[in-house]
Amino acid sequence: MDTVTSTYCINPILLKWARESIGYSVEQAANKLKVDVGELTKWERGETETPIKKIRKLSEVYKRATTVFLLNSIPDENISPSFRKLLYTNIKSFTPETIIAVRKAIRIQTLAKDVLDFSNNQFLAKAKVLANNNHDETLSNSIVDLLGLDEKKLTGNKNPYEQLNIWKTALESKGIYVLELGFPKDESLGFAIYDKKAPIIVLNTNDYPRSRIFTLLHELGHFIFNGDAIDDSHTILNFTSADSLEIKCNFFAGACLIPEKFIKEKIHLLRLDPKNDLEVCVSTLVRILNVSSQVVLRRLYTLSYIEKPQFTAFNKTLKEGFSQLPEKQEKATGGNFYIKFTKNNSKTFIYDVLDAYRLNKISHFDVLDFLNIKNSTLAKLESRL
Repeated sequence: MDTVTSTYCINPILLKWARESIGYSVEQAANKLKVDVGELTKWERGETETPIKKIRKLSEVYKRATTVFLLNSIPDENISPSFRKLLYTNIKSFTPETIIAVRKAIRIQTLAKDVLDFSNNQFLAKAKVLANNNHDETLSNSIVDLLGLDEKKLTGNKNPYEQLNIWKTALESKGIYVLELGFPKDESLGFAIYDKKAPIIVLNTNDYPRSRIFTLLHELGHFIFNGDAIDDSHTILNFTSADSLEIKCNFFAGACLIPEKFIKEKIHLLRLDPKNDLEVCVSTLVRILNVSSQVVLRRLYTLSYIEKPQFTAFNKTLKEGFSQLPEKQEKATGGNFYIKFTKNNSKTFIYDVLDAYRLNKISHFDVLDFLNIKNSTLAKLESRL
């Protein structure tokens, strides 16, 4: 009678990759796996075989499917070479929370482009053509028009969460998946993974809603001008960045939020005087245009309503005040699983999966697997969409 061996020879390179790709040191991983550091080191060097009973624990700690540890080589992550380079160049500065958020986005994008079988994103194709033929204000105005937004929609709602949803809905209606996930804000405010069929943007729920709107448009700028991005507060909030691409994306985001015609009209009608009464001008425009003080200040500067010394001094004041604010707490949803689930997975992706099922392109079990939910949860989710 055959007996099951107590060891299985996992490829040492694969084992080390699984640990490093979640952001754990050998010491951290050994602690979570409840093994000696020396023992884990021997597994990774191939000096001793990994006990088969540890595969389930490896899967749990490294957030990888158990089948991954039965492969002969490192699996290919279905992402663009440029985003892979971005990720692994910076991976040592990311905690597992950030890496898991990236992985979730990659999984959704992979499923969408490989399984759901739809055509290239036409909105981004048009936007790239516009970017080649237009510059600065004209481009932003054209993109806002393409998204079907106007002044009433952009400034009419004073609730920042609902304002964020207006922008998210506009982008998702154009086939751009938008996920909101929680990870350390000091590591990343958001990232963009480009794909012709399934472009995806991830926002950080630990950030303020108005800041998330700016990040969303900044990442859209990356899609239009270049491709992929992982952005932190330096690239998104530092408008004096030496990186010309980041400057372009910041300008684009600001011009989308406050088109030049909006700000000119308000300054004229309300007889505002930016140069002589900047504080009043900023606070008034923030209230009317429903955007952050930093965005208003930057727009006043880029449109030459104020000089650089004024901008620098007032921006410093804003940053000092911002640093004293309490840590942002996400708006309570009453523990509503379905609201959180929709934010974490992109409403458009959920609809695309359900539509594929209704058209018999994927099975019922595929739906459960793609959305990572139970059958009973799926029925309740459908009734809420």
